[in-house]
Amino acid sequence: VSSAYNYASNVAHELKKPWMLFLDQDTHVPASTFNAYPVAVSVFPKEVVFTPVIKDNGKIVSPYKLVNGKGKPLSYIREGVHTLGKYYIINSGMLVSLKAFGVAGGYDENFPLDFSDVVFCDRLRKDHPGF
Repeated sequence: VSSAYNYASNVAHELKKPWMLFLDQDTHVPASTFNAYPVAVSVFPKEVVFTPVIKDNGKIVSPYKLVNGKGKPLSYIREGVHTLGKYYIINSGMLVSLKAFGVAGGYDENFPLDFSDVVFCDRLRKDHPGF
């Protein structure tokens, strides 16, 4: 998946797109989510990564806490800007600025799929701690 994301960033760069939206084949996103991204970008213009709250069986799976190397679902998270490192976000649903993606060095293609989002968030937060 990491190589596909990096390839997609190259295509987006060639097409002069400012943002990339990551979606997995098994993520079901309400249509209203797509309307929320431009609103979020305009309300928080300094942020470079946005994510919806993603639930599975009533539990918030993104954003989530990382505890002893394992993802811990949240029961609640307020809307607004949060800190990467305190919380992590899964790949699917993430809208990221193409420029920030490049500054972070993209996705590490040597890392396993299950931790690719953790590694990317850690790389991204060096220059952009909020989401």
